[in-house]
Amino acid sequence: MAIGYTNLFEDLGEIVEFMNHLIAEDTTIAGLGTELQTELSGNTMWKVLADTPSLIDQIRDTITIDFIGRLIDLMTDRLQDQVTIIDELPLPAGASLEEIWTELARAMIDDSETINGSVVTVGAVSADAGNVGNGVVLTTKVLDGVTPPWVGGSADRNYLGVDSELAVASETMTLTCETDSEWGAAEGGEEWSQVGARAGSAPYDWRSEGSGKGPPIQTANAESLLSNGEFDLFTSNVPDDWDVDSGTAGTHILKDDSNQFEGDAALQYVGDGAAANIQVSQAIADGTLQPGKQYCIACWVQGEAGIAGGLLEIEFEGTGYTPGSGESIQLNAAALAAQTTYGIEYAFVTMPWTLPDDFKLIVKVSGTLTNAKNVRVDRLVLSPVHWHGGVGCVVVAGDTPFLVGDRFTWDVSNSDAGAFQTVFRRAYRRQLPSNTAGAETISDALASD
Repeated sequence: MAIGYTNLFEDLGEIVEFMNHLIAEDTTIAGLGTELQTELSGNTMWKVLADTPSLIDQIRDTITIDFIGRLIDLMTDRLQDQVTIIDELPLPAGASLEEIWTELARAMIDDSETINGSVVTVGAVSADAGNVGNGVVLTTKVLDGVTPPWVGGSADRNYLGVDSELAVASETMTLTCETDSEWGAAEGGEEWSQVGARAGSAPYDWRSEGSGKGPPIQTANAESLLSNGEFDLFTSNVPDDWDVDSGTAGTHILKDDSNQFEGDAALQYVGDGAAANIQVSQAIADGTLQPGKQYCIACWVQGEAGIAGGLLEIEFEGTGYTPGSGESIQLNAAALAAQTTYGIEYAFVTMPWTLPDDFKLIVKVSGTLTNAKNVRVDRLVLSPVHWHGGVGCVVVAGDTPFLVGDRFTWDVSNSDAGAFQTVFRRAYRRQLPSNTAGAETISDALASD
């Protein structure tokens, strides 16, 4: 049993080609409509002009909403064909479209089949000049296997660790603080609204293609899954709820209540030029983390000029587990020496499908920290990622609380390079396994020949 990819994508390709011709026709009609209105206005034909804009809008609606909507229905019928799709995946009779998308993606992965990919670009986050709080917003486009990338969309286990191709062509995302610690929210637990460009009424609405309003989110510190990640509580220089794995409390590991970033204290590591490793860890209780889900580790770190040896690592450890590339915070000696004031450090981590029984988060300085030199860590948070419009984000508090009206923005764009991928994301908010290096096995030419 196997999917006939050639026949499937030839059929889908003909529909996509038809859709693209209609989109081009809409563009032509828009231009002709503008020309017509200009001509009538120039000749002062106001009576004729009065109904013209509405007529042009109706024509464009018919093309981009009605006709293209019918073609999407035709594509759906092809994807739900009992004999060539549902039976071959295999799925039970009457399987939902969401089940079909998930199993089709799985089959393509198993069969090493890919379509031409599109590239999503997430711009740098800009803090509004009038912001009071000095925290940060962190973004990611790496999907996980259990979280819908869109409001009302679907999660897909096949997305685990894959770059999102689901953002709209172009929009600016805006995050605004709606409640703060002066209006009922805990400091570090402020609530935020998120909105992209105006969403259209249909996948190909000519008026706008944006992600619209997203779900409310909360500053990560209040929803952190760590105990005493703020490092405010210590007993005999050991941070409460943390275990000392290497190094000596009171010698290498200290409570620093005079040079903390925020709160009552910070975790301080002191080098003696001899201890190869200084480490504390916190065991992750069963049920705390969801397999297949993405989380953000973030904290504020201060090093010291003159550090010549030592590597700060904050990451998960457990039997059989190895962090993926970029899934840990790492600052080498040069970076620690340069960071003489507190700076934000973070990593996005996607959980494996099977979590080790001895899973824990470690904060370690390896490589023998230089004698009498200090590394400080404060406000360490572990938070789930919030998704909207195919992009994930996390808000992390600084040492000055956010206030209502604080705002962040960032630009998001999609190359829409893949003909099939573009239609799938617009029509279904789904993506299939792809290749962005020109080595796809299913050619976009099938959507243009």
